[in-house]
Amino acid sequence: MEDTLLEPLKGYNSVYKEKHKQNVIEYFDDLTNKARTDVAGNKKTVDEYKKVLKEIENLGKRIKRNKILFGILIIILFVSTAFSIYFMIDFFKQKNIGLGILFIFVILLLLVGGFFLLNALRKKIAKLSNLYKELKKKADELLALAWSQMASLNALYDWNTAAMLVTKTIPLIEMDQYFDSKKFDYLNSLYGFKENECTNISTYDIQSGSILGNPFLLCRDYRQDWVNKKYIGSITIHWTTSSYSNGKRTTVNHSQTLTAEVVKPVPKYSYETYLVYGNGAAPNLRFSRSPSGASGISDKALEKRTKRDSKKFDKLAKEALMDNDPTTNYTKLGNDKFESLFGGTNRTNEREFRLLFTPLAQKNLIDIIKTKEPFGDDFYFQKDLELNYIESMHSQKMDYWVNPTYFLDYDYEAAKKRFIEYNMKYFESFYFDIAPLLSIPLYQQYKTKEYIYKENYESNIANHEHESMANSFNPNLLRPNNANTPSILKTKFVRKNGCNDTVNVTAHAFRACKKVTYFNKMGMDGRMHTIPVYWIDYVPVQRETLMAVEPKQSSRYEFNNIKNNQGFKNFMNNLSMNNAYHYRHGLFAFLLLHDITKNDVDGINSIYKGSQNIDIKTSAASKKSLEEILRDIEEELDKKDDIEINNDSLLNDDSNAEEIKEEDLDKYNPIKDDEDVLDLEDEENEENEN
Repeated sequence: MEDTLLEPLKGYNSVYKEKHKQNVIEYFDDLTNKARTDVAGNKKTVDEYKKVLKEIENLGKRIKRNKILFGILIIILFVSTAFSIYFMIDFFKQKNIGLGILFIFVILLLLVGGFFLLNALRKKIAKLSNLYKELKKKADELLALAWSQMASLNALYDWNTAAMLVTKTIPLIEMDQYFDSKKFDYLNSLYGFKENECTNISTYDIQSGSILGNPFLLCRDYRQDWVNKKYIGSITIHWTTSSYSNGKRTTVNHSQTLTAEVVKPVPKYSYETYLVYGNGAAPNLRFSRSPSGASGISDKALEKRTKRDSKKFDKLAKEALMDNDPTTNYTKLGNDKFESLFGGTNRTNEREFRLLFTPLAQKNLIDIIKTKEPFGDDFYFQKDLELNYIESMHSQKMDYWVNPTYFLDYDYEAAKKRFIEYNMKYFESFYFDIAPLLSIPLYQQYKTKEYIYKENYESNIANHEHESMANSFNPNLLRPNNANTPSILKTKFVRKNGCNDTVNVTAHAFRACKKVTYFNKMGMDGRMHTIPVYWIDYVPVQRETLMAVEPKQSSRYEFNNIKNNQGFKNFMNNLSMNNAYHYRHGLFAFLLLHDITKNDVDGINSIYKGSQNIDIKTSAASKKSLEEILRDIEEELDKKDDIEINNDSLLNDDSNAEEIKEEDLDKYNPIKDDEDVLDLEDEENEENEN
């Protein structure tokens, strides 16, 4: 155990932040040397390229100004000629022959002079346009040269780099390449971690590892929840009334808008990132806490807050003594400042809570909560026996699983800056996710439980990783054909062929059906009127697809080379659906046209061996054109991001829809006796049949 980790905030600021930056810079420099990148040559090319871009920009402005001038001259010439013709005709009508002839000369002068002036300007524009094309061609050539100079470095960016650098900075934190069945068995058997069987939650990304031997999972889920929406319909009615005044009949026009509303559930999709940590210390304790809102609080304000909360704690302790519930045995800790900031008053075991939150642990957590930078108190902490859950607000915005294509660039300096910034942000975000756990000395001192692993497991990879790999494919390949919403992907293990797992991927989505509910309402005209309210009914739909996934000691560089192998292409064309296959953080996966056998798996592995021993000099990137380079990059770009579909607009629903809270539902419940629901799709189908 490193003593620096016993005070995580101090350790980050005094040691780890700078140490990690040096490790990141050193790694990037080593990658540069391995790629044999001509840094000086690239800088010269990029500087010249940017200079030419500036010339193109300035030249484009000149061309635009001259084109505007050309247009203005045409307008002036047209107007002047038109006026001259008008005056010429007028003078001839007045029999003023002299002035008429004079205006003929004026018209000829305008036409001839204008022609030469416009022709000169046109030639100038043409000359500038040709120069623009030449500069554009030169810029494209320089850009292609810059990309080719960076090709070898761009090829070497790989998955798991950011995670690996964390381990280099803090060796006591180990990051796995992927989440395998052994790690899941360990978490499940010893700590009670369960499979995610909810059909509305899918593991989108996952990173497994351990802190001083105790396992953790960094998870990102894609989930579907239900929210209530209020749909509003309205009609406007008109009527007239008559009255007599002073013997005359007066007619008055009236109008009234009648409205009705209905509340229906709609699916809502979101991402959630959180950390799961297994530790056997305090195995009978449960508690939870949420952000205090006290980051950056002054000492005076904190003292006032502590005094106020101390009274609440006294009352809570008194109530706990009075009831017969053994789980509500709260007694004050003796540090009102800590309890006010940290919370955790719903704890179920006072003795074990005190074992965890020693004076040093309390000080560490107070420091983290009070300090505004980098994130302050933005974390939720829940302990459920031997499992700890941390969910921070800053991690919701952090992509821990960035695609290596994010670092691709034609400019070495820009690429280096982006690489350093991302890895520093990754380290900072991850470190302060685990900082609340590191703040507890007992967690660092607690020895890892010994466990005898099984010799054979049903699958090679944990189900959570299966789901993560399924989510890495283009979602349109897995979405049900008639779905109008994104899909929640769930996987079920089918069989194991050696190192290869075959799983069934079920996409859960919804078909959006437009419906109408009719309400009867009395108007001020004394009549009953029918008000239609249009709304969307979400009907569950599913689609199943087979996927194969296997561990592969490979790299992004090797995969990008092997996928261009014609033999590999032919093999995958016969096995994969829509040629959907890729490599990602130590795993190779592909969507199946049909079930595969062990012979198929052996055939793939005979070509794609995962040796990682390809010489960087064999790359032909330097011979590619700019179009080929950009096309290759485009093909490799991650296609994971799903599209949030506006289902109402998709169905041309012009009705007003408003999200409402659960507690307000009663206000919007319509009178059932006056309600009639009509499925518009069924009605349209009946009309078509007739």
